[in-house]
Amino acid sequence: MLTGEKMVNSLVDELNEIGMPSMAATLDKIYHSERFLSLDHLTLMSELIGSEYGIR
Repeated sequence: MLTGEKMVNSLVDELNEIGMPSMAATLDKIYHSERFLSLDHLTLMSELIGSEYGIR
């Protein structure tokens, strides 16, 4: 089972593989930010989806 940084790296790789580079970059950026642990689930989802939606 993957945890922490390894899991995020795996998710970033998978998002890039399926053609969602903006979402991948946003996940990586958010994960490495100071506010990551304080984000609620819906806000995190909104930021991830919104980044990809905005470029399409």
